[in-house]
Amino acid sequence: MLKKRSLFRSTLLGLFVMFFSQNIHALELKVSSQLFKMGDKLYFSSNDSESGNELWVSDGTLNGTKMIKDIYAGKDKYGNVYSSRPDSFTVMNNKLYFSADNENGRELWVSDGTDAGTKMVKDIYAGKNKSGYAYSSSPNSLTVINNKLYFSASDENGRELWVSDGTDAGTKMVKDIYAGKNSNGLAYSSHPDSFTVMNNKLYFGADNGSGKELWVSDGTLTGTKMVKDIYAGKNIYRIAYSSHPDSFTVMNNKLYFSASNANGKELWVSDGTLTGTKMVKDIYAGKNSYGSVYSSIPMNLTVINNKLYFSASDENGQELWVSDGTDAGTKMVKDIFTGKDRYSNVNSSNPNSLTVMNNKLYFRAKNASGHELWVSDGTDAGTKMVKDIYAGINTSNPTNLTLMNNKLYFSARDLNGEKVWVSDGTDAGTKMVKNTTIYYSPSNFTVMGDKLYFTAKTKNDRDSGYGDYDLGYSESREYGEIFVTDGTDESIQNITKIIEPVKVEPIVNVIRPKVWQMVSVPQGFVVDTSKLTEDLELDSYVWTVENGKWIQSPTNANAKNGLWIKPKSETINWKANSTANADFDYADKAAQLKDFKCSTKENEWRLAGVQHTLTWTDMISSNITPDEGCSFSFVFYYDKENNSWNSTENIPAHSAVWLRHVCESKAVCK
Repeated sequence: MLKKRSLFRSTLLGLFVMFFSQNIHALELKVSSQLFKMGDKLYFSSNDSESGNELWVSDGTLNGTKMIKDIYAGKDKYGNVYSSRPDSFTVMNNKLYFSADNENGRELWVSDGTDAGTKMVKDIYAGKNKSGYAYSSSPNSLTVINNKLYFSASDENGRELWVSDGTDAGTKMVKDIYAGKNSNGLAYSSHPDSFTVMNNKLYFGADNGSGKELWVSDGTLTGTKMVKDIYAGKNIYRIAYSSHPDSFTVMNNKLYFSASNANGKELWVSDGTLTGTKMVKDIYAGKNSYGSVYSSIPMNLTVINNKLYFSASDENGQELWVSDGTDAGTKMVKDIFTGKDRYSNVNSSNPNSLTVMNNKLYFRAKNASGHELWVSDGTDAGTKMVKDIYAGINTSNPTNLTLMNNKLYFSARDLNGEKVWVSDGTDAGTKMVKNTTIYYSPSNFTVMGDKLYFTAKTKNDRDSGYGDYDLGYSESREYGEIFVTDGTDESIQNITKIIEPVKVEPIVNVIRPKVWQMVSVPQGFVVDTSKLTEDLELDSYVWTVENGKWIQSPTNANAKNGLWIKPKSETINWKANSTANADFDYADKAAQLKDFKCSTKENEWRLAGVQHTLTWTDMISSNITPDEGCSFSFVFYYDKENNSWNSTENIPAHSAVWLRHVCESKAVCK
């Protein structure tokens, strides 16, 4: 075996120089924000390791994924790349508004999708602190009403409500809700949050010294006022009580939300007036043995057919509830997880991720089978588990519930790890979107057109010591790379491996004469095969595969397909140029292994590419088997970093592999 390997090295080393001496530069993006759809493009923050986390855009293709602008260019004194970390994306008048950081601090920015059209709207909190760092207004909760952008931002007056028409002059504070300064000379802040639009007015929570309460604004100073001091008074420390309104949802021109008062945190409703703001129902009435009031804490408020569905707690635990806006019409839909645990605590199903599809409510809930996908039509009998995806004591924990083409897409876990799943609402119609592409922990599900985009970790992102979902702390702000699927099996693709073409010089290679061989094209390059046939003495034709068909004498062969040649002489010269094809893919996809057939000659070594997201072990186990009467010999690959040949069962995708059939005496390779 050692003699065979040594001979193999010396015979084919020249050929592999072609494949691995190129300085191919791949930029693997690490998305660090949600995916935001504007028109037919996705906007997001991503780190390509050279420009830091900056503003990127994608039309859903590899070539259409690019950085818009390096907002915070340069490096700090320690050599660390600056990052603008854009987030809080919102669209107004076909422009993207967001928060981003540069030498002026974190401020409000706008983009039309071009470098020149991406600029700071206003340096709201100008100047620097005593340490020389720029102040930041840190705008968030960006919300559009009547072609005006409302948001929360900070300046010398504290954190207050602001508005912008997209210009410097038109960006100003609406009202200093909590005016004045404390004993330390620091400005008070109202901290407006939970922005929600109803009847062309902005509703939100804010604190003017009376505690965090429900407020409304029409965009004017006088029209910005408290709706109601829901939890009036002060505690024994003379600190104002706060109702902390949140989970705002509009139904039938009324605002439903969760708020606290002496009855605990319960379901409330408001028509925007003082008298029209009231508690719907004290769902969890009474007090515990310590004298503390119970709270139902309504969450995940979702509207279907003029009914409000939400999760809430009472003596039965946290379960699914429904309300028509009245006390009598507010009731539990079903006690999904009945009984008590071994510590005598009431079981709770904890329904969340409430999502509407075809007038039914889909959600994640827990019972004795763990956290699984559930559906409800609003009745006890019609509230049931869709499928026990991870049967037994395990839990599939479905998240990212997203509707596309009347089907529900979500992430869930089974023996294959956490993957993309799809459901039509039935047990049989709930299945994993099968794919050979390797990815982990999908999130950020976003629909654009008839395709689902999501972010996920790749194999290289994994913390190998903790499985495919427990990631290291250093990765906690990264969602991974962007993938796309149309929902069918084998449709998942990675669209964020950006390839930078580099110049390639002519290379001499040793190839066996008069034998058809597959020559892989380096990723990011195309080969002018018309020039190739002029330079080389080729027997018959140059072939490639496009769209599942063999193409004879193609003008160009790109990295997606590779090409087959049968030279007359042992030494050939061929050229690869650095003009990237519009549809180029990865060199390691050049030969689809599932189509690989053994040579017409026994023991002939053949070159095969490994798909870019797979290892040889993955492919050999699933897509390729020897012909009848044959078996595979050991597999070699060239390690370009160590300049050596290796034989192993686990071969990285970037390397490509050589293999051969070893047939029985009378076996014929097909």
